[in-house]
Amino acid sequence: MNAIIAATSNTERRLDLDWVRIIAFALLIGYHVACFYAAITPHNQPLSPRTYGWLIVPMLALSPWRLLILFTVSGAATRFMADKMAPGTLYKTRSARLLPPALLACVVIVPPIAFVTVEQWFGYHGSFIAFLGRYFSADNHFCRAGQCMPLPLPNPFHLWFVCYLWIYTVLLIGLLAWAPGALPALQRALESALRGWGLILWPAVYLGLARFALEGRFPQTLDVIHDWYNHAVYLGGFLFGFSIAKSQAIWTALERIRARTLIGALMSYAAIISMAIIVLGSDFNWGPKAAPALHSSLLPALTALVAGFEQWLWIAAAFGFARHYFSQNDGPVRRYLTDAIFPFYIVHELTIVVGGYYLTKLGFDVRLEAALLIAGTALSCLVTYEIVRRVAWLRPWFGLKRLPANMGWPSQLKPATAGVIVWDDTN
Repeated sequence: MNAIIAATSNTERRLDLDWVRIIAFALLIGYHVACFYAAITPHNQPLSPRTYGWLIVPMLALSPWRLLILFTVSGAATRFMADKMAPGTLYKTRSARLLPPALLACVVIVPPIAFVTVEQWFGYHGSFIAFLGRYFSADNHFCRAGQCMPLPLPNPFHLWFVCYLWIYTVLLIGLLAWAPGALPALQRALESALRGWGLILWPAVYLGLARFALEGRFPQTLDVIHDWYNHAVYLGGFLFGFSIAKSQAIWTALERIRARTLIGALMSYAAIISMAIIVLGSDFNWGPKAAPALHSSLLPALTALVAGFEQWLWIAAAFGFARHYFSQNDGPVRRYLTDAIFPFYIVHELTIVVGGYYLTKLGFDVRLEAALLIAGTALSCLVTYEIVRRVAWLRPWFGLKRLPANMGWPSQLKPATAGVIVWDDTN
């Protein structure tokens, strides 16, 4: 979703979705910092020895929708690109933006993360150089207490999002090439179904049904072949964003009902937390107890339905408020962060996991430790971007466009307000 300058005057400006993407990625980075101190975490990664179960409560306000909104925004951005490009050109453009960062993650970003992981969790005492030989040979013999850590190749770690986005784009391109009328028909169907209360009801019901029918059978392993619950949610969100990107009726309705969707999101979140406390207890040690509790006859369906509403209502509220307040909100901060946020995303987990692991060994007060981890993560993101954007051969590896030969340094670009912003890409 990078902004470039164009001379034409008939191109869409979607500054509101620029801001949605920026804020969503910022929240995601904050969420990953919280994971470092959460007693219940979805990542098998180094954690601080001092973990806090109560962190799951604020994390659950973000967890259900933090990635779905990014896939939805990516689908919308892809629509703007697809309307200007042939399918083959779209494929080349998206592959050039998404595949190099995924390869960079597998080769450069993930090995240090995997190294500190096997040190903490599996008692590995070898050097990093020796570990690299085992990592690149996909050694699966890091075991402890009967549990082993696989080292699959390729392993994009947190950049699985980018890999899934590329796969979904390829599927979309195939659909555009072989059935060009299918997605316009989907847009018309959505505009009809999402009138009135349908805009609140049907996306939430879809997400609730997907959770109820698929999550238990296909847990979120990020194994692309068997990850059917994630595909139902994220591919569905991607196609949804693509289909509604140019629907004036839907975006206007989202803006109009923004206060109601925010209230509904807060109520759904409160219901989720209340049910968890009632069923699982107030000690916040919910992970080991969640699976047995969900075997009751009523709870899975009720939880899935409420969770579906929470997922969609947060997203609907975000879109509505962004359209209302940010549609014309441009400036140097937006222009800088639009380009910077993808490199931020690529490098942030390396700092959190590796930097946090060694920071805990210094014995600081946890408040100072957390502050240093947050500051270090922010600084590493900024420094990485400032270096990468100035080095032509590094730019594609961090999801930045190649600069034309006559453009010069990025700092020499004219302000975006000098022309029309072409919203032509997202990652």
